[in-house]
Amino acid sequence: MNSPTRQSVSPGAKAGLWGVGLLLALSLFMGAQDLPLRDFREVRFAEVGREMLETGDWVLPHLNNSPYLNKPPMVGWLVAFSFKMLGGSELAARLPTLLGTLGTALLVGWLLQMSVGAPWAVLGATLYLGCPGVQYYGRMLSSDVVAVFFMTGALAAFCKGLVRGARPYHLAGFALCAMAVLSRGLAGAVFPLGGVFLFLLLSQHRKLKEVPWGTGLLVFLGISLPWFLMVESREPGFLSHHFLEQQLRRVASGDGSPFVALPRWEILLGFLGFLGPLALLVPWALGPASSRGQVRGLFWIYALLILGGVALSAGRNQPYTLPALAPLVVLVGAWLAQPGRAFPSWAPPLLLGCLGAVSAAGALMAGEILERIWRSLARPELVSRVQVCMGMVAILLWASAVWMGKGRRRAAAALMGAVMIPGGWMLSLVQGAMAPLESRRDLAVWVAENVPKEWPLVVADPSDAQLEGTAGWNFYAKRQVLMVRFQDYREIRAQAPRLPGWVISKEEFLEMLSSGKPLALAATSKGLELLQLSELPVPAAADGKFQLWMLAPSGGGREPLAAPSQTGSTSSSNTCVQEG
Repeated sequence: MNSPTRQSVSPGAKAGLWGVGLLLALSLFMGAQDLPLRDFREVRFAEVGREMLETGDWVLPHLNNSPYLNKPPMVGWLVAFSFKMLGGSELAARLPTLLGTLGTALLVGWLLQMSVGAPWAVLGATLYLGCPGVQYYGRMLSSDVVAVFFMTGALAAFCKGLVRGARPYHLAGFALCAMAVLSRGLAGAVFPLGGVFLFLLLSQHRKLKEVPWGTGLLVFLGISLPWFLMVESREPGFLSHHFLEQQLRRVASGDGSPFVALPRWEILLGFLGFLGPLALLVPWALGPASSRGQVRGLFWIYALLILGGVALSAGRNQPYTLPALAPLVVLVGAWLAQPGRAFPSWAPPLLLGCLGAVSAAGALMAGEILERIWRSLARPELVSRVQVCMGMVAILLWASAVWMGKGRRRAAAALMGAVMIPGGWMLSLVQGAMAPLESRRDLAVWVAENVPKEWPLVVADPSDAQLEGTAGWNFYAKRQVLMVRFQDYREIRAQAPRLPGWVISKEEFLEMLSSGKPLALAATSKGLELLQLSELPVPAAADGKFQLWMLAPSGGGREPLAAPSQTGSTSSSNTCVQEG
């Protein structure tokens, strides 16, 4: 067993790391209460939690008042509990993710403490919170972030078990894998257990027998299996739908294209962006470093297993790589904690200085960059604020390069973490400006206030291939909706083994319209084009994506009312929508 480094953190460096870490923790909460929940990713889980609390059914998750079986229930449980304690606000919905992110940061600190000694725990937590990927996804309600917490907890428990040779820690690792499976699915167990098995097989195969695999499997199944069996008994075909269609199909999509399949280069490049400045130091983490229990190899295997698994699978999405951040942060933190200078000593500060120059150039081009993201973002006041943020990022990177060049790695680490203090502010500004495209809050609240509860609300959005866009309307309008399908029903990968009754065809919608029954229609431009509607009245309300009509038996609807926009002003359309 290698002995850990005995070099301690100076009081000044420790205070600086604590200060930066606390500011980064607080920055996660910027916009958590004010920003509306984003469609698809966030509002699905919020609505599942709301309906779980409303119906009292904590076993079978529901979305739009029908079973939602695409995702395990953990996030829904946590959100429902948060709503019960704090009410149905955006902050309450995001609280499980925020606490999961902070918990993962503490686990990273614990892992670094196990690797190089107790004084360095604060370094690990601060570096993790300073990763751009953590600051971006850590404030967004999702199953991925909650699963990362349990997966990192499993990794930490197994590491402690290997270092101490303690059976209870191994059993805790199996239990946390079960919690990860209930959060995200099979990946929650495959990566931690696969990483430990490969590490021991390749480097310490004699310790394979020290891991209680049989008892651990019983613990794992005892926690995870009952929910799956209960749901299968209530919804026959669930196990096949959940594991074969929703999970294994994303790894090897032999019968069609996966839900999301980003290019592999984009996945890997995006992950480097998630690491931020720490990505420049990963090559130095490959070098020798002292470590308790020789667990550094486990961190490498775990990280590479995740990145390789995501890159090689048929279904590839950026959030799937998030679990690999924690072990790489620990590895970089272990290198920063070692005494002595890097070889070659000039390379890390040079790379950090170049990254600072890139950020400064980005500040000068902020208007063009924002316009390419979305034309409406290139507002002068937003551009100027983003320029200030990017300028501050550049200054912090240059300062970290100077301290790194002097061999003051811990001070450089604090400055690298501090990069995401102005970076987090910039994220909050941009996310707030993009809210009209990413949320249905204001239009759905308008529906709740102005559309009679007994009127059907029909949504026509051809871009919603999985028909999961009901959640924004459900959560904010507090009602069930009907979704128009624009493809053959056999091509729809719905939220349960059977197509929900609220999915209707174009023909069924047109029959409803011709019957004279009052209804509300929310449609995108493409949806209107495919429905081939003509002579519609002036839309009663609109947001950045949808227009909404209230269609009464006379065909004229109500007098158009102004709907609040995401910026707080009012908006209404003054032109009729013509056919095509």
